[in-house]
Amino acid sequence: MNKKETDANFTKLFLIVICFVFMGLFLVLPLMVVLGTAFRDGIHAYKNAVTDY
Repeated sequence: MNKKETDANFTKLFLIVICFVFMGLFLVLPLMVVLGTAFRDGIHAYKNAVTDY
């Protein structure tokens, strides 16, 4: 491998890592916060709220 190929591979890997970090921060983290807030009082409180008429 020459220098250009090595730099190109490093750049591709770097961009892929940045994409996964972005997805983690802006998709997974808010989802975890929402679910954590929803289940703060436990699954039983959630079940009672959903099944209460």
